[in-house]
Amino acid sequence: MAIYYIDYVNGLDANNGSSWALAWKTINGAVAATIGPGDVIRIAKSPAPTSLGITAQWTGVPATLPTSLPITSSTNAGPINVNCVGHGYVTGDIIYIQDHTVNLTANGTWTITYVGVDNFTLDGSTGIGVGGATGTCTKIPWLTVKLTSALTKTITRAEQVWTVANTSTVTLDTAQFKEGDASVKIVKAAPANSTLYAYFQIGGGAGVNFSAYQTVSFWIYNATAILAGQWNLCLCSDTAGAVVVDTIPITAIPCTTFWTALNIARTGGGNLGASIQSVALYSGATAGATTGIYLDNIVACTTSGLNLQSLISKNTLAQGSMSATGYANEGWYAIQSISEDGKCLRIDSSPTFAIANYRITANGAGYSGATETVTTYKRETIKTNLVATQTTVVQQIQDSGTPGNNIQYQGGYDTGTTTQNGETFYDGLNNAGYGLQFSSTNSYNTINYLNFYKYSSGLYFYTSSNNTVTTCTCAMSNDVGIYLYNSSYNNTFGTVVNINNNGSYGITFNPSTNNIFNNVYSINNNGRGLNVSGVVGGGSNSNIFYNLGHISNNNNYAVIFSSGSAENKFWGPGEFSNNTTACIGSNSGLNYFNNFTMSGTEFSGALPFANGRIYSTNHDGTLGNHYIFTDYGVIVSDSGADRHTASGICWKLSPTDTSRSINYPLELKVATIACVAGTLVTVKAWIKKSHATDIAAQLICRGRQIAGVDSDVIATKASDTSYEQLTITFTPTVAGVVDIIVIAYWVANAATQSVWVDDMTITQV
Repeated sequence: MAIYYIDYVNGLDANNGSSWALAWKTINGAVAATIGPGDVIRIAKSPAPTSLGITAQWTGVPATLPTSLPITSSTNAGPINVNCVGHGYVTGDIIYIQDHTVNLTANGTWTITYVGVDNFTLDGSTGIGVGGATGTCTKIPWLTVKLTSALTKTITRAEQVWTVANTSTVTLDTAQFKEGDASVKIVKAAPANSTLYAYFQIGGGAGVNFSAYQTVSFWIYNATAILAGQWNLCLCSDTAGAVVVDTIPITAIPCTTFWTALNIARTGGGNLGASIQSVALYSGATAGATTGIYLDNIVACTTSGLNLQSLISKNTLAQGSMSATGYANEGWYAIQSISEDGKCLRIDSSPTFAIANYRITANGAGYSGATETVTTYKRETIKTNLVATQTTVVQQIQDSGTPGNNIQYQGGYDTGTTTQNGETFYDGLNNAGYGLQFSSTNSYNTINYLNFYKYSSGLYFYTSSNNTVTTCTCAMSNDVGIYLYNSSYNNTFGTVVNINNNGSYGITFNPSTNNIFNNVYSINNNGRGLNVSGVVGGGSNSNIFYNLGHISNNNNYAVIFSSGSAENKFWGPGEFSNNTTACIGSNSGLNYFNNFTMSGTEFSGALPFANGRIYSTNHDGTLGNHYIFTDYGVIVSDSGADRHTASGICWKLSPTDTSRSINYPLELKVATIACVAGTLVTVKAWIKKSHATDIAAQLICRGRQIAGVDSDVIATKASDTSYEQLTITFTPTVAGVVDIIVIAYWVANAATQSVWVDDMTITQV
């Protein structure tokens, strides 16, 4: 066994990786020609958490989500007074305003002050016109973290159009933004070098003092690839962007149509200007044409302080996954935006560019932990190279181990002491590429204490098998947190927690089988929590989840099965809550849950006439409470008054649609019998119906399961609502096994009716 080293700050991939002094820079540097089975690659940790020095209010998702309220009007004042009839808000509430016209600066995330039953003001706001009856406001505390005081200073949120300079085209774009309801878009087809092309006055004609800050952090979305030296963001001492005080050189961005968070020091270093009256976009010394540079949420930051690239958390631990109680320690959250007053940090629920991800149309993602005001911490990440497409491999496992001799990639190492006392947080910055790919040539590898943010997929398995992830404490703000694709199988995940705030899915299988997840906790995303899907002819089957905790506040299904995915097993205790469309959806075969609490719509979206089923034992955390969900029907255990005898349970079959007719009945297997050749088998069961004629019930042994029973053996419940003992008999001519079923089906188009089955006896004579 050999030990190798990776250091993203001081390493070079041209090194041999044999020591910290000769460390590789990236995982790609650990090439197959060098490493082999049993080797250990130690990866330098990213910076440890540091306190923000203040407390912040963290609010868990409420049991009942607020609805959007229409705005009647807003004032051209500072602060802006919003008229919203019967709003129900109190001072300190956090709201989001969208689609408000004329008084555009009212749009965005705000802390409010109560004025009256129909009015409130927006803290730190300044109007630019009288707003009419347009737009909505929505209370969003679980989507934000509210600081007790600002740590940054807003330059502009780009809610107003900038002024054109030197024949550029400048517009306010409401289709692409990260804060508020718009961004500013600048287009210049043939720019000259070092020339002003757009500017915006700030401070109302008085100079704004930014001298306590050293960097500028902002979001940029570019329709044309940017090279270093092509564009500069500038702070100017005049109102027209002509007298540049601070130059912020925009870095190379090879990707297009992705939002990228930047945090850049002024050229020459030092503090920003003390009397700034405008912000401007200049071409650089080597100007490049653009079909669109979009800028949003521009803020001044300190060198070591909070910025748009920072992660925030309640967590003080340099290294932590599961707490002593078995639940996940707090995750680390990316920042989508910083409010005008600098106090509201919007949690990044998706770094993609789709407008729907930033508008408040439904719940999804955010924070789902305990509501409290506590000291809050930040953590900075290791920024990997920006890549140009969603399918670009940013880093890839380079070789395969052998059974019992995995190659290990161990994150979180201190380069000074060579102790594993931290974690490694990788940040792709723009939602493009695969943070770490396991390909078809990569098997028997182990990773731990590696975390991924803002990639297309954080961890991506492509036809890769027999790998182990022992600890991944965060895979957030990607499009997909963990993606198992194209028959990735036999992978084991030891502790996977905080798979939150991803744009599409937390964990997805497409199709992949026989993967095992242990201690999966805290999955709340902008799309689905767990996506278990497949392709035509094959699904994701026989995956197992142990100790699957909170799957909540997903803006879609908590778990969805599709394309023939079956025999997946989920073991709680676990909780599905606040998932917008349904807690579970199924379009495939048989899947199993044990000891899960579910709220809201527990099952929907089943593919009609596919008879896919979800078995939920100890449903809602109640021992002996069992559910079977399927299309057009539900089957539940019943310990109430409808039992035949007052002990144990009976089973209740409830078709919910006339599609469950005699041609497609709702069925329950009630027994599997090992038969002796030439021996009469007698099966008896007590059955009753809720309506004499609207619903029918039968006890059946299907024919051709075993020789000697060539056709269905059926007993039909009489047309009444009393319990009746039904009996069927048959004599197999060979030894074997048969299944016995009870079916229920609609006869008339009436209200939902049910069938109960209880107290079976089986004899062979």
